[in-house]
Amino acid sequence: MAVRGDTGIYAYRTVSIIWFIGVAYVLLAEITEYFELGRVPVVFDYWALSGPLLALVLFGRNRKLVLAAVWAALIAGVTGALWDPRYLVFAMPIATGVVGFSTLFAMLVVGPERRRSWFLIMIGSLILIGQQIAGAFQQLTTVTEETFDNRAYLVDLSFGFNALALASRLNEMPMADALKAAYFEVIGLGYMALMLITGWMVMLQLKRQSPRWLVGFAVFVLSGTAAGLLYHVFPAAGPAATYGSLLGLPDPRGITPAVNYVNSDHVRNCMPSIHFAWALLVLINARGLPRVFQVSALLYVGLTFVATLVMGEHYLVDLVVAVPFAIGMQGLACALVYKQKPGASFCVGTLLTAFWFYALVEQVDWFLAIPGFTVGAACLTLLFSAIAFWIDERSAAKRLESSPQAP
Repeated sequence: MAVRGDTGIYAYRTVSIIWFIGVAYVLLAEITEYFELGRVPVVFDYWALSGPLLALVLFGRNRKLVLAAVWAALIAGVTGALWDPRYLVFAMPIATGVVGFSTLFAMLVVGPERRRSWFLIMIGSLILIGQQIAGAFQQLTTVTEETFDNRAYLVDLSFGFNALALASRLNEMPMADALKAAYFEVIGLGYMALMLITGWMVMLQLKRQSPRWLVGFAVFVLSGTAAGLLYHVFPAAGPAATYGSLLGLPDPRGITPAVNYVNSDHVRNCMPSIHFAWALLVLINARGLPRVFQVSALLYVGLTFVATLVMGEHYLVDLVVAVPFAIGMQGLACALVYKQKPGASFCVGTLLTAFWFYALVEQVDWFLAIPGFTVGAACLTLLFSAIAFWIDERSAAKRLESSPQAP
């Protein structure tokens, strides 16, 4: 897997192959969007634009050039935010994207290390390619007119409390204007920066020349593809899109678990929560990285959990199902990369995810009519997912002890 060229770049050939496949995948996704939707919507995760600058910082050899690029991005981002405060959230990622791409293309044209420059462009733009693929999959969910939002809300209530109402009260807590602005800024930034965080983790593992980088990359591709398909099984647009805001939650006595209809402008990407699943996968695949990153990844999991609810993007049940889904996808990625049979994580995670989808779609009365069923199912799901993951981790540790060459 490790391919060293004259520049000493790890896995250059592997990254090149993945990049070309990714570009082809994006083109195929956009063509599919055109024939299915009659248009090609452009959806940007602005922080994904920061990938090239991040690659330059982590892999660039010319320290002066790296520092100059970072300072240029900071100055451009701050200037843009001051020029129009409405674009505060977008100014910095756009600035880093423009500076990062400009610097790398300049290095490619006039620099002495063209091969390294091309490598940095590829590894940095993988984040943007991944975001475009995920965005295309989500846009394709709008071909479904019906959603199960009322059902998801009723299942949430069967936990015995209203998680969305609690999230709404959290948003309405009395606090100083500056503090409230900072609160929403952190929540929004945490939710939007997911692609950048995942790319950062993958690049750090790549910099360590650890095969975990390929596991991390594979699991995000696999989980994103699988989630894009599952969104059509249990389509839901989220409480903010369905009810206008968390303040507009309906009286549960006036709704049924039957399908309801939501404006097709909103994607149906709730079940499972890929945001929460990916945050978990960042934490799982951060092993071996500096402790500060691992602690940050743990905090990011908590931030994502809160952000998905207070922003009205997901129901609590979406986050529960995201756990076995993430564990199952991690097991599949490890099996493919390390060329092993799927272990407990894949089997248990897949079975639990399938159980939740079957029950939610075909047997929703289990949740609504059987007291304690939802809480019991959620607790057992989290417990079995943790046990399966622990079993696979123990097996991997034993292989590592018995063979220094094991991954």
